[in-house]
Amino acid sequence: MRSRMIAYIFGISIYWALPDASQSIWPWSILAIIFIFTLLFQPIKVLIWLFALGMIASFLQYQFYKNYIRQMPSHHTTQTVVVKVEQIKQYSTSIQYQVILEPEARHINALTQWMASLWPIRYQLTWYLHKSFNKTSSRLYDPDKTQKFPQVGEIWQLPVRLKRIHGYNNPVGFDYDRYAFSKGLMGKGYIRTKDTLVFLQENHSLMVSLVKRLQILLQQSTFKNKGLIFALITANKSLLNKDTINSLQQSGLAHLLAISGLHIGMMAWVGFILGRLIWFFLGSFKQQITRQDFCWFCALLICSFYASLSQWSLPTLRAMLMLTIYCLAQWLRLRWTLLDVLLLSGSILMTVNPLLVIDTSTWLSFGAVLVISLLINFKFDRGDKVERVFALRNKFYQWIGMAFGLWVAMIPLSMMLFSQINSLGMIANLIAIPIMTFIVMPSLVLGFVGLFISHSLALWLLTPADWSLSLILEMAKYLSQWSLHIVPNYITLILLTMACIGLLLPQPLFSKKMALTLAIGALFYQLIPHKSDQSVNLTIFDVGQGLSVLWQQGEHNVLYDTASGDENFQVIQQTVTPYLQQQGIDKLDLLIVSHSDNDHAGGLRTIEELFPKTVLLSGQPLNSKLTQKSCHPVKNKYPSNSETINQKKVGNTQKVGLSQFHFLTLAVNLQEDNNFSCVLEINYKSHRILLTGDIEKEREILLATTEQLYPVDVLIAPHHGSKTSSSDNLVDKTQPKNVIFSSGYLNRFGFPHPKVVARYKKVQSKIFNTATDGAIQCHWNQNGVFEGCSKQSSSRWARWHL
Repeated sequence: MRSRMIAYIFGISIYWALPDASQSIWPWSILAIIFIFTLLFQPIKVLIWLFALGMIASFLQYQFYKNYIRQMPSHHTTQTVVVKVEQIKQYSTSIQYQVILEPEARHINALTQWMASLWPIRYQLTWYLHKSFNKTSSRLYDPDKTQKFPQVGEIWQLPVRLKRIHGYNNPVGFDYDRYAFSKGLMGKGYIRTKDTLVFLQENHSLMVSLVKRLQILLQQSTFKNKGLIFALITANKSLLNKDTINSLQQSGLAHLLAISGLHIGMMAWVGFILGRLIWFFLGSFKQQITRQDFCWFCALLICSFYASLSQWSLPTLRAMLMLTIYCLAQWLRLRWTLLDVLLLSGSILMTVNPLLVIDTSTWLSFGAVLVISLLINFKFDRGDKVERVFALRNKFYQWIGMAFGLWVAMIPLSMMLFSQINSLGMIANLIAIPIMTFIVMPSLVLGFVGLFISHSLALWLLTPADWSLSLILEMAKYLSQWSLHIVPNYITLILLTMACIGLLLPQPLFSKKMALTLAIGALFYQLIPHKSDQSVNLTIFDVGQGLSVLWQQGEHNVLYDTASGDENFQVIQQTVTPYLQQQGIDKLDLLIVSHSDNDHAGGLRTIEELFPKTVLLSGQPLNSKLTQKSCHPVKNKYPSNSETINQKKVGNTQKVGLSQFHFLTLAVNLQEDNNFSCVLEINYKSHRILLTGDIEKEREILLATTEQLYPVDVLIAPHHGSKTSSSDNLVDKTQPKNVIFSSGYLNRFGFPHPKVVARYKKVQSKIFNTATDGAIQCHWNQNGVFEGCSKQSSSRWARWHL
């Protein structure tokens, strides 16, 4: 049975690992090979056909989504749709909805609509709020208390502006396109609040009304951790602050935020103990059922109630399916191991939704359960003895061994996915998980049940959870200081993976001395200083409608602009920061922020946290903790709009490695803030690179007339390609060999403007656009020879944009 389930899951997985799933030649070619193998290897024909069945399941779902995406318009469209609200995330300036489009809103045929009932099509919609909106309101209304906001489970007819999903395409970083595709998110847009919104159907669910009552109760309470309590009960993280999330992530406790296998396991324990207490009062019913079966029934009932609070999210559904299968095996007296439960659960889930294979959380969840299964159930023969892995004397030591095993198993994965390891993560989990199991989770469930009786009782029951969570957060803040950022190379990763496997396997199969030797070897190889590459790379990141550019030469690094961002989300965290960590960059020679516009300075806070000792040069004063200077050569002072500056090619020049960073001057007083952008000319040997920020025609003309512009190898187009920039004066003077537009996909400004593109084509410039080409990288070899610019490979996201 195990081998058949493995073959089926492998068939589903291999389809998504193909070089380009959009080319139907791949699955048909593999199916032809499978047919040949079936004829040659008759004893395993069942496994071969199960493998083929898995591939066909993935192929059908992929074709369904591909056909739907191709029917969608590739640009913003205004339409009225009927949607059912599935999830809500509330921020200070907006509300983000995840909705399922009702059949009336789907312009698709009957067959596609039937398939959509199996694989729902979702959209992400944003409602931009009035500045005076009160986030603490228990029921979402606008400032004049007349507008009702959509709630979970309600059906609305909404006027919206929609477009296809399109994430950022960079060398490393969060792959939003893959994430959205795995969730069935086909498009995103915003709600046109000025038009008529029609409320169609209310959600009368008891659970939804209880969640609303809980939100009111927590907002009126004096709890310190009301956001965390609300997230642990309902899986809604909108009330959590960013500092709490960061502390838990860096201390290795981020898994506590998601209602998943850990929380379901905790609740199962609570239900099992509750079942034992109830058992004593059953009387004659004891003859109909055994105590163990009744306890498992109580555990399943409590967990189902808890899972319904999170609206049966995917991690909760995975855990509940595994628990249900395990309970059935207990009731039917089947001698199934945890590994059997894991494989059957995976087979069922991937049959219903093969896209789970490309969801990283699926593999993290199943991987953790697999490690636990191996630690508990792996046996080996040693003469007459049969020993278990980590044969410990009692359950307490077994718990420590389990925590150690999980921590060891996650080290290579953490290095590969997140480039960081928390050296005290095992200790954090050893302390936090028992507190969560024995205090926090029972308190949360009892407090929620207390809502049926009175608010005062519910608050009293929730108090132990608040105290315990405060203790866990204090520990998380302290342990977050021990989070190690490591940029592993392939050799280190291979050695460390082998060492971790060796530590988990029993002694006869793998020597512990050999495992420790491999671990020490990986550590030494990682710490040995390697000769730095003296070639030069210029990376223009795909950050949407914004700008962020990194100059690298050996150990010297300069960042120009930090893209857009706000208190809720900073683009740089998913695009630039992962690349900095992957490259092992732990310091910046300079941070340059061209001017104060959000799409250039929005990620400044993130860079401040990563590089607190960096010197900041900017065109306008910024709210920053860094040492800040003006990039304009006016004695490091920021010029005012009325100040006249008459300087030519003087002053502000910085030497970084073998390069000269020269800031072109303001020639005369200018009124437009964009014209205060830092205009940077990088001179590297005989090559020039020009970064212009958001300057307009007025400053371009002044730079040209004062003879500050020369032919360049690379030009970052001013103002993202606006028609108010890139004048003939600039284009004719610079004659760029390569011009790069940093713009957002289908941005509402229409950047880059067709006339601007035509001007650059007229001078034979090679044109790149981050909106369609992804990140652009320009390279100079160690001899200073310019090897040109190249766009980001599309293989990473091509299959999600068909």
